[in-house]
Amino acid sequence: MVLVIVAIGSHLITNIIYIPKISITNVELVLPELEYDYSCYTPAMTAAANNNTIVYLILPYYDMHSETIYSYIHKLCSCNRGKDDIWTLNTAASTPHFYIGPKLYVNTGFRRVLAEFNNTSCGPIFIDKPPVEPHLTIFTTTYCDHLLDEQKSISIEHYKKFGSKVNDTKYIFICHDNCPHAEWAPNIYFLTPRHNRYIVPSFFPPTIVGSSKRRKNKSPLVFLVLGDFMDGGKRNINSLKRAIGASRDYNFTVRFLGGDKRNSTRSENLLRKVFPSDYDKIDLIPGPVDTYDFMEHVSGVDVVLPLVDKAIFNSKYQGGKKLTSSVSWGLGFHKKMILYRPLAELFGIQQDKFYYWLHNESETFDLAFRACLENNLNPKNGVFI
Repeated sequence: MVLVIVAIGSHLITNIIYIPKISITNVELVLPELEYDYSCYTPAMTAAANNNTIVYLILPYYDMHSETIYSYIHKLCSCNRGKDDIWTLNTAASTPHFYIGPKLYVNTGFRRVLAEFNNTSCGPIFIDKPPVEPHLTIFTTTYCDHLLDEQKSISIEHYKKFGSKVNDTKYIFICHDNCPHAEWAPNIYFLTPRHNRYIVPSFFPPTIVGSSKRRKNKSPLVFLVLGDFMDGGKRNINSLKRAIGASRDYNFTVRFLGGDKRNSTRSENLLRKVFPSDYDKIDLIPGPVDTYDFMEHVSGVDVVLPLVDKAIFNSKYQGGKKLTSSVSWGLGFHKKMILYRPLAELFGIQQDKFYYWLHNESETFDLAFRACLENNLNPKNGVFI
């Protein structure tokens, strides 16, 4: 049985507002807003029952990269005439029906988020496989070796599942790593602007983002480190040691969301080891964290810290060809960020010393950290401005 998250209600949003842009050189990034135009789609209540456009978004595993799903649905819903044809659905007399599955990979928190999103999407969202052949199928998480091998031919192991569908525009593949020999395929999309075709997954359900209000006149200032910060991970937490030590007199907290999913004690021990003199500034929320609760935690902070430096940027994120999810969360929830300059420039972000502070290498991170504190805290009473 197909599960409908909530009653369809009204999915038509006609408010069109100016969307601010930040740009640098040839990179331009449109920041997601809480209102947008889906008016080109036929309202669900007037569309013919047999004229539904079926879209199936396939999850690879239990809640894996579920945070990217909203951006794909939003792009399909958007009435932007400049988007690629493969993301353009029939809008004449059709309502998109979005299916997300297999349903055993959709956890309780993700269902709750989708229920919220269902109130503003351009068509109803279902949790299951579609009952009929979909018009468009999106493989939401693939990697280079799933698609093609280094000799530019189809990998035998994955041929039946993926390879035979490459170049078929009834399918879209979202590739999460660098894959130079797949850049030619019209239906393979990457997650950073350092590729021919890309989509930056920085759109989140508007009702949830809308509740992410700026914490004005409150203290302490809360920084957020999200993702893998364990040994050999994707966050240089050692860069924080000097920064916190040099600014410990300020009123702030650094919150870590994640770490060792199987052993929270190991995460705590690592943080105590790195910050022996400043552990009172640290707040650990160990993983795994429910999908909805994760969004609530992101919503409740002031500044996102990707903690990416030159070494991590080049090794873990392939020089910007692989997504740094912290940036997506920061952009999507309109959070202030302290960023490694090449990472910021990749997404068209310029330093403004109000929302964004940039650093060249990890040794200058402490200066950007201090500048952020000085800009956001009242020097008289240490309260968040």
